[in-house]
Amino acid sequence: MEERTLWLHIEPSSAGRMLMREAYPRGGDQRLPAKRSVQSAASKQASVTIATLAEIVDRLDTFAVAEVDLIDSKNDVEEAGLTGYDLGIYLDILGCEDRLDPGEMFGAVYVLLVLLEDSGLYDVELVFDDEETNMHAMRELLTRIAEEAGYYVGPETELGEFSPLHEPQEQVPKLSAAERFFLDEAKLSWPCAEMQLKRQWKAIASRYHPDKAPEPAAADKFRRNKEGYELLKQRFA
Repeated sequence: MEERTLWLHIEPSSAGRMLMREAYPRGGDQRLPAKRSVQSAASKQASVTIATLAEIVDRLDTFAVAEVDLIDSKNDVEEAGLTGYDLGIYLDILGCEDRLDPGEMFGAVYVLLVLLEDSGLYDVELVFDDEETNMHAMRELLTRIAEEAGYYVGPETELGEFSPLHEPQEQVPKLSAAERFFLDEAKLSWPCAEMQLKRQWKAIASRYHPDKAPEPAAADKFRRNKEGYELLKQRFA
């Protein structure tokens, strides 16, 4: 794979700084001040975002797929969410099986991009192959790069979770009627990620479970969906 490097300059936004001051009120000579005993929901979420960001950056750094420079060199990775990062991610080595778990690495980078875009805490500049880009374009590109390496990342991806892509459809047995029934109910196309399959089954099972929907029609749908799900699940075994 040709060299592909994504550089991110990450700094707290104006709104982000306000939430960070609420989540981490500074005092004394503490490097990372204690959190307030009472926080707003937004500042609590900011605390979670900062901790998750640190976990991802540390994970990428540990597996040597990223170069991390802290904007404030006195801080460590956990504190840097309050000041910012310069982060270089080597996309061309994310899929090197002999160095790391590639599925997890692709997932970590995807979650990083989602976190930075959705949290509202940070202003982010992205440069890919010496050209400026944006979050939406970068997420689509990462999905394609992961797919080339045989892994799925997308809106269903969570930190620490990943799904290898299934074999191409022409190489797998034809879908049964039960499997097609479940996929139609779940509004999924095949092949799909195992994680998507599990989540949709949980939603369907909750909707039609006899304890929640005692009608005969619901019981029949529960049975047929369960049969289809169990068959599809075996394809990932």
